[in-house]
Amino acid sequence: MMKLYLALQNLLLNYLLIFARLAPLFFMLPFLSDRILTNLSLKGIIILLLTLCLSPLIVIPTWQSTSQFIALFVVELFIGLTMGILMATPFWLASAIGEFIDNQRGASIGDMLDPTTGSESSSLASLINMFCVAWFLNQGGMIEFVATIIESYQQLPIGRPINHVDLFALGKWLTRFILLAITLSAPILIALFMLEIGLGVYSLFCPQLNAFSLSLTLKSIVAFGLLFILFNTTLPQALISALPPSISAIIIVGN
Repeated sequence: MMKLYLALQNLLLNYLLIFARLAPLFFMLPFLSDRILTNLSLKGIIILLLTLCLSPLIVIPTWQSTSQFIALFVVELFIGLTMGILMATPFWLASAIGEFIDNQRGASIGDMLDPTTGSESSSLASLINMFCVAWFLNQGGMIEFVATIIESYQQLPIGRPINHVDLFALGKWLTRFILLAITLSAPILIALFMLEIGLGVYSLFCPQLNAFSLSLTLKSIVAFGLLFILFNTTLPQALISALPPSISAIIIVGN
């Protein structure tokens, strides 16, 4: 009976190591956030079922002491957090584009709660983010999501010692994310800026014109018109280019 208890305990603890890498992904990705999966118990059940499905594909090393298990757990949790940051980057990029545009067109005063992230954001940022989530799921994103998790266990097996973490590569990736958000929103921002200059010059010759109230309408028309063109040509390819690099490029493991 005691042997059965110890075997069951070891099995549950091994599942907990797999759980440690999966859990951060479910809390960081917008389509798996608390606003989408509102029931915490349901989210836990989904992670548990995914853990049970992946467990036959994962080789878990034997650990001899509690301290060794805690060390493995912390490493797995860190890998999960790093993967969550990389995989959430395209959705953060979409929100950043909407925030930049809404800030320029003066609509940031109407900030609301984003249902995909649970944080306050502008209306356009929420719209673009929800569009990207729907596009991701429609293109079979969940299959790629599971495939990425399986690949991470092939590149970073549980128990493999980590030589070092390339923070420079991670910082370079986040810098590229910011530059890409500015670059994609730049055409619309420049057009809105030129429109504002034109309204300012026009109001000098026509003081009766309320440039402020008129600018809100004109900026919205110009912004959504250009954004429609951007959606059809540039944005999908840009989001694909914002997909995360290999996790092994940032977390370097030993033999």
